[in-house]
Amino acid sequence: MSKHGEKRKNVRVQFAEPIEATLSNVRVRIVDISTTGVRVEHDAPLVHGKRLVLNFPCEGEILSVAGEVVRCRLDHSAARIGTRRVAYTSGLRFVDLNDDACDALWDLVIGQSITNLYSGREDVVGVSPTEFAIVS
Repeated sequence: MSKHGEKRKNVRVQFAEPIEATLSNVRVRIVDISTTGVRVEHDAPLVHGKRLVLNFPCEGEILSVAGEVVRCRLDHSAARIGTRRVAYTSGLRFVDLNDDACDALWDLVIGQSITNLYSGREDVVGVSPTEFAIVS
């Protein structure tokens, strides 16, 4: 585990501004993403274990990936969506990814990792700048 208590084996990245997306036609914001899953903010609870489709902009196109809800919690610190005062944060594990979706996610994560590292942001979880330099 890393110093943050992370169990992840994959790099996940955060964005300077969350990405607007839809999750089975519900508006959400992507907070961070990896090649195996995503954390989103939203204004209504999601059912643990439910499979949903996440649609979001990726390299000029809309990427659609299926995900299974692995956690959902009330998060008072989450950025508020619309005018509602309650916000939830959920983690989804990607399922049934095809090769094109895997490639697009890999490109997104690596591209955002590079952007974060060069802009001085410390939003790459699971890899240090030294480790990144070694593997890149």
